Amino acid sequence: DRLHNMKTLGYTDKQKQIDKAKEIGKNVFAGCTALAEITFSKTLYDIGKNSLTDTAWLKAQIAEATTNASADKPVYIMVGQNAIVACVVALTGDITLAIPDNAYAIAEGAFDAFVNRIVKVEFTSSSRMTHFGPNIFKGAVKLTSFELPSKVQVLSYGLFDGCTNLATINTTKNKLTYIDDYAFNNCSALKEIYLPDAITYIGDYAFYGC
Repeated sequence: DRLHNMKTLGYTDKQKQIDKAKEIGKNVFAGCTALAEITFSKTLYDIGKNSLTDTAWLKAQIAEATTNASADKPVYIMVGQNAIVACVVALTGDITLAIPDNAYAIAEGAFDAFVNRIVKVEFTSSSRMTHFGPNIFKGAVKLTSFELPSKVQVLSYGLFDGCTNLATINTTKNKLTYIDDYAFNNCSALKEIYLPDAITYIGDYAFYGC
């Protein structure tokens, strides 16, 4: 169900079919520059950071997205169960991300290139989003508020780490059960958060520096 690093195994194929994996670990295909075609499983929902870095497949996806990106419309690159693995924006200033309703997950590192310019993240009431990878919004210093999609039950490791201007987060629509380590580490502006009775775990340093 989970794939690990292929580069260390001398992986050089130009084509790969991932027909059963639900999770892909970090750096799995990183540096496999010849890998141009990947068939992702529809059950895939969790993708580790840099798993597709420098693959011909990702470079082609980014090149296509760059031609379609506009100042007011980011282009999301999605795989598997519509997991966002990268995002291309043409805007040079502050960024508002309107996450597509059919997006199921966001992979670690998807927004790293511009995370410090994100001012708002929007989800509609029909959003399918259930899974955030680690550190998705780490360092999003311009983010001041956030409303969690209703289907999210887990706040991942370092999700809002270092979001020093995050003052409000709406969790009233969620059945949160798990807040991982460093989720709100150094969110020094955070004033209030609703923690439902269903929570079974709050990790180390989850609210340190708040």
